[in-house]
Amino acid sequence: MLPLLPGQGADGLGLTGRETITVSGRAALDGPDRPPTLTVAADAITFQARLRLDTAREAACYRHGCIMPYVLRHLLAD
Repeated sequence: MLPLLPGQGADGLGLTGRETITVSGRAALDGPDRPPTLTVAADAITFQARLRLDTAREAACYRHGCIMPYVLRHLLAD
């Protein structure tokens, strides 16, 4: 989940909740300088979402699809 920027809302962006979501810019999560926002495409609607990943571990978790896949990958790797 990526928080919307101030002043944005699902209604204002025209989102229904049925869109296919694509997040761009995730490669930047590997670097030390994480961007403050990522580009999100919801079908034909494109907008910026706030990036709230404050630690390298949070960024790794997000790259793996959040907590459950992250934990499973680490358990299976050991």
